[in-house]
Amino acid sequence: MKQHLFALAIAASLLALTGVQAMTKDEYTVAGNVIEANFQAAKTRCGGVDDSGRDVCLKQAQGTRAVARAELEQLYKPSPDNARKVAAERAKAAYELSRNACGALSADARDACAQQAQADPRPKPTSGT
Repeated sequence: MKQHLFALAIAASLLALTGVQAMTKDEYTVAGNVIEANFQAAKTRCGGVDDSGRDVCLKQAQGTRAVARAELEQLYKPSPDNARKVAAERAKAAYELSRNACGALSADARDACAQQAQADPRPKPTSGT
């Protein structure tokens, strides 16, 4: 519980910093440590999930971490390139999650899931990211 409150406090301070002043190296380091701690907690929660759900849970945790890291970089060193990386990580995380979620289903449900994923308007990740 204390860890979640700390993470919320860090997130609130990061939001307050957006556009107002640059993030210090210490703030950047602390925020990176919070991201890793949240990832480790999410991985631990995935341990209690059945086999097929565990893969999906882990992909979700990995995607959340990758997006959080990209967002942190954008907050620390704002640039158009880092903003593109945030968008690319979000798209990649959504794609990987839907791909793994479909793979855990039975054949008929997997086909329907794949068709739904193809119809998804979100951009697909490019091979360069």
